Amino acid sequence: MASNRQNIIEDIKTTLEAIVDGSGDSIFQQVKIKKLEMPDLDVVCQPAAFIFPAEENLLINETDGDRPQLGKDNWHFYVDIVFFGKNIDAEDYLKYIHDALEVDPRRGGYAEITKRFSYSPFSIEVIPDTMAGMITFKIFHRTKYKDM
Repeated sequence: MASNRQNIIEDIKTTLEAIVDGSGDSIFQQVKIKKLEMPDLDVVCQPAAFIFPAEENLLINETDGDRPQLGKDNWHFYVDIVFFGKNIDAEDYLKYIHDALEVDPRRGGYAEITKRFSYSPFSIEVIPDTMAGMITFKIFHRTKYKDM
């Protein structure tokens, strides 16, 4: 059985795969969940998005307005989404991803809230004309006491 966190991450992947541009074409040729290693950009179909689940913290006290609930543990964790592609406008991709993830901030009912935390655009100098960005989302979810 998948954990709450795994369900949230899978929901983000499914959401990214479903994003289309104004002409109805998928904006990503590839979406993958990664653990630690960066992908080999020379062999990846572009544009692409990679989801890096990051730090998770158990909230002991009331934090950021997240009220405790009897019999539940409160968790915050971060997800970094790194996207890149040749001749793309990173700001357009930021908007596509932000708008898509804002449609269901509860991530299919597994999260209490999903909020964009930060964004950093950058270029990949070793591959000409390749733009990229990293968007970090902060996700708050609850689990049954002492469950994952």
